[in-house]
Amino acid sequence: MSYTPSGGSATNIKAIVNDEYFGIDGESVDIEGKQIFLTCRTADAPSAAHNDTFVFESTTFKVVNVRPDGTGFTEMILEEQ
Repeated sequence: MSYTPSGGSATNIKAIVNDEYFGIDGESVDIEGKQIFLTCRTADAPSAAHNDTFVFESTTFKVVNVRPDGTGFTEMILEEQ
């Protein structure tokens, strides 16, 4: 997969991509959807930030949340572009 820091150059990194379903019970209407996020080694994207992009499966995704876990891995929530 291709990773491009905002304003930087693209590099290829390895990551695990998850496409999770979520559901929220409402009083009259339930909400459901999905959220795409990936997990990579922090060393592969050490300055990961909002608006960085990933390209995989011919689709571009923008980073909307960055969550380093303190153990050498970072999880990023993505938004399809």
